[in-house]
Amino acid sequence: MTINTSRRQALAISAAMAFHLASPRAFATSAQKHSLSGFDLSGKPVHLQDFSGKVVMVSFVTGDCAVCAGELRLMREFYSANQSRGFVQLAVSLDRRPRDYRQLAEFMITGAPAPQRFPMVWRLHANHQDSFGPMSRTPTHVILDRQATEFRRREGGMQSGDWDELWSLMG
Repeated sequence: MTINTSRRQALAISAAMAFHLASPRAFATSAQKHSLSGFDLSGKPVHLQDFSGKVVMVSFVTGDCAVCAGELRLMREFYSANQSRGFVQLAVSLDRRPRDYRQLAEFMITGAPAPQRFPMVWRLHANHQDSFGPMSRTPTHVILDRQATEFRRREGGMQSGDWDELWSLMG
């Protein structure tokens, strides 16, 4: 069977696109500054502006996301180890039902030692506001630099290089 060059190129491009679409993606984004305000499970207000001057990772998760559950331990450990370097971890629950959010937040509180607990808010709460736009995949992690400008957005699980970039961003 003979395949002409243009058809061979089209097949190679199609295969590359399929691989790209199936892989977790990181997007370098514009210099957009973000905002977020909400309340944690105890009713305490959480505002992104309160973490000004810090590197912040905002992770959009759900309780039924297997990848999210697997990464929670890594997120807690990284948060605990790097708070002194100016790192903040925030979680935003994308769960549809309040009961599911409460269950996930309670798990975060009871399932982790105190130094590994970080704020979690529910995106569907009537008083929640943020500028991160729609999420097409869970988890989605948005890394903000010390000026609250979006540095990186990862749709899907964090990759080893992402943790290295986060570490470097903290200086």
